[in-house]
Amino acid sequence: VHNHYYGTQRSAILEPILAGEHRMLNIDVQGAQTIRDKARQDSVLTGQVVSIFIMPRSLDILKERLLGRGTDSTAEIERRLRVAETEMKGHSSYDHCIHSDTKERDLAKMCSIYDATLAGIRQNQDL
Repeated sequence: VHNHYYGTQRSAILEPILAGEHRMLNIDVQGAQTIRDKARQDSVLTGQVVSIFIMPRSLDILKERLLGRGTDSTAEIERRLRVAETEMKGHSSYDHCIHSDTKERDLAKMCSIYDATLAGIRQNQDL
């Protein structure tokens, strides 16, 4: 993503599930799609993957955050904003969508989704 290539080992996902443990992965849209596709084909993963899309409140706010980091060139930020705009259109394909706020509030929302999932409540819900 963003001209960098990463991957999550299959064993890093399967081993905790087989041990009855849970993991939260911070992955990009492509990685999430790969895992969701694999979950549909793998009996161990079926029903075990819950996807959460973290949506910026606006592209302007996302741009401010990217500029505030001071790590990317203007051209890179503009490219990332174009990618984000495209990715945001697919948010409804996720189990949940969090409208990003502060890191603390985002984490609290993710914890609520986690708790609800453990309790057996699973639905597409915007938070």
